[in-house]
Amino acid sequence: MSERKLLGRALALVLSLIMVFGALPVMASEGYDNGEDAQLSSSEITANIEFDIKFILNPDIVLNADGSLSEEFVSSLGIDMDNFRLRRLDMQFMDTPDHFFFQHGWINRIRQRGWEDQWQIMNRRRAPLPWPVTEEGIESAVQQAIEDGFVYPEWHFEVDWSYDSATLTKTRQLGIPLFEGYARGDLLDVYSTREQYLAILPETLENMPWYDGQLNDIVIHGPAFYRRYEVRIDNIIDCPHFVGNNNFRIDVLQITAEDGVGVEFIVEASHANMDMAANLGLANATATRESLYDFLGGVESGVVLPMAGLRATTILNRYRGLNQEPAAYDNDETEDETEGETPAQPQPTVVRLAVGQEDYSVNGTYRTVAVAPFEAENVVMLPLRAVAEAFGAQASWDASARAANIIMDGVSASFQIGVGAAIIVNNLTFVPVHYVADVLGLNVTMDSGVIYIQK
Repeated sequence: MSERKLLGRALALVLSLIMVFGALPVMASEGYDNGEDAQLSSSEITANIEFDIKFILNPDIVLNADGSLSEEFVSSLGIDMDNFRLRRLDMQFMDTPDHFFFQHGWINRIRQRGWEDQWQIMNRRRAPLPWPVTEEGIESAVQQAIEDGFVYPEWHFEVDWSYDSATLTKTRQLGIPLFEGYARGDLLDVYSTREQYLAILPETLENMPWYDGQLNDIVIHGPAFYRRYEVRIDNIIDCPHFVGNNNFRIDVLQITAEDGVGVEFIVEASHANMDMAANLGLANATATRESLYDFLGGVESGVVLPMAGLRATTILNRYRGLNQEPAAYDNDETEDETEGETPAQPQPTVVRLAVGQEDYSVNGTYRTVAVAPFEAENVVMLPLRAVAEAFGAQASWDASARAANIIMDGVSASFQIGVGAAIIVNNLTFVPVHYVADVLGLNVTMDSGVIYIQK
């Protein structure tokens, strides 16, 4: 077992010990002694519930061709582009290849916010709310959640409210410090992720054999990243119907296109308010939602798309993780196919590298290259063999011609040292990042020294 996996398992054990002493919250079962006053009534939770109001935007209108936020669109909102704070978030979802958790209303996600030295590991249970949204509908869903064993405030209750639907979400999200050797933007491999989920598994789920059993089969759906543009809108323009400390966010998710070639973008605008739990309420949430809709221009302008949120669903579908072994099995073991089932179709491979980092990942599983990618004369150089073999190519070295030869999908390519920009570094062939796209036909995206390559 690699040092990285050993470290992950060791830290998982530490987290388990921490939980024994109560440092991390757990979900209570019906017999869990949480104190007489700890659990609020359904009406009290409903009166103080938070609202996450969001709309999906048309990327053709609000984005530039490279996926960056259009200054022209921002100006139309009356905001100076310089007022936005730009941040990056990397994430991946953990589910079985057939989406068992998602189909039962659960989302398991690990996220790394680029301004923090930790991962956020999340369990979320979703329940649809009757439309239109009413206090009675919210309270009924909250009461059902209480009966199902979700204890407030160990579980965070929130109404996610989009264009034409709303859900009540119950979320446990815990911060796990980055392991030694990991940097901001890095995500865990499937084995380490499973260990973390087992380490923070709440008591109620421990008593559900199906949940622990399904964790054995989770694979990584991702990784994907999004850029967050955020501004304190009440400091910029006059929005009288926006309540409290208003952060206006536009998240731009970059994801593999549906046909597996190239990338596309999902844009989500939201109103984030730290004071919502204390100050908003359904009446103010309704007014704020209407104000945000009008502020964006609505469906009539073409800016707002008449649909609900897409982020989790799309990532789960585009990155199904079918080319990974289930977490409970070693790489040299496979399960027998279930009789009568249709074999899973292979899904796009995602390779993640970073300038200056020897570790790289292939669909979330970490590997190591002797020499890290580097930048020379403003050109990022990548280790050719590592990239090619990640996509199933055959790589060989012709000493007489001083050339690295690649055969991928029946097509041959040769990279001769001294011809073009191919070079040798410590007996490894390095080529410019654009060679990987132009010659090998792979899709490459870069952001802040992080390189994503997809087939």
